[in-house]
Amino acid sequence: MIIIDGYNVIMAAPDIFSRMPDLGAQRDHLVKLLQSYPGFRGKKIMVIFDGGQTGFPQHPASFGKIKIMYSRPEEEADDVIKRIIRENAARQSLTVVSSDRSIRNSAEDHAAGVMTASQLWKLLRSSSPKRKIDRDHPQDRELSDKEVNDWLRLFQKNTSGNHED
Repeated sequence: MIIIDGYNVIMAAPDIFSRMPDLGAQRDHLVKLLQSYPGFRGKKIMVIFDGGQTGFPQHPASFGKIKIMYSRPEEEADDVIKRIIRENAARQSLTVVSSDRSIRNSAEDHAAGVMTASQLWKLLRSSSPKRKIDRDHPQDRELSDKEVNDWLRLFQKNTSGNHED
């Protein structure tokens, strides 16, 4: 089983998640990325998030082999993760994904494998398909200097608040 410290992993990739409108979109995107990673196919994955506020489901939700859990308002996700490690380490092989030192120490104390959030992102990024460039295809042709300058002027105007219609 793979146990993932959800918000810890999200915070480790601000380039991916910072433009998303809210935490719900970030959580959904993380689940989709985990589902699409070929190395996780067939593996049981548990992603734990801080519940913090009321309104989060108290019962786990499942998306295929991925189970999503939220801590109760009076506890932190870190405590839930440590409890899951204690309860499951003797019965099955565990890998824990978190950059939080106390979680990693707990995992190591129970002979579980440990991976940091950054290491997980390296895995996920290494498996993303690379599109082959076809110079004969119109969308893959190189831009002329004039086209590059036109695009740069357009983006510069749009980022400075002068939007063209």
